Amino acid sequence: MMNESQPRPTPFVAQLERMYPLVEMVCVATFLITLFRQPSWRNDAITASLTALAAVFFLRAFSPPKKKPEETDTRAQLLLPKLLGIGSSVCLIGFLFYLLHLEGADQMLLIGTGTLAGCLVGSIMAAVKSSTALETLLPLILRGAAVAVLGVYGLYRLGFFN
Repeated sequence: MMNESQPRPTPFVAQLERMYPLVEMVCVATFLITLFRQPSWRNDAITASLTALAAVFFLRAFSPPKKKPEETDTRAQLLLPKLLGIGSSVCLIGFLFYLLHLEGADQMLLIGTGTLAGCLVGSIMAAVKSSTALETLLPLILRGAAVAVLGVYGLYRLGFFN
């Protein structure tokens, strides 16, 4: 049974949650610029941007929902955002390992992309059932799909589809 009053986040956490979109945009822009321009500080910038983006996805997974979920959507709206955030984090760190040629990239990409694929299917099914779930899950579905494409590309380049 859900408690009627959810705990309010501390001012620091509330300010951090407001900064997530800005940090995401800066990290994605830095990643894309350094990936295609290839400056001398490429590896450092890619490492910093993908690590920060993975941290944002991980932290966002545990932020409380903005709207109180309906009784029928409780599991979907509480569990799926957490799994999408954690799967995205694992997939991004796996892609970072792939770019830096470190061991473990294939396992992390496989686990992260598999988690994202399952969660995306579950999220789409939950979003079709309820408009409240659609409002909550649509931004996460779009972010998860983008990261899943990155994971599939990394797996393809590692030779998983041959």
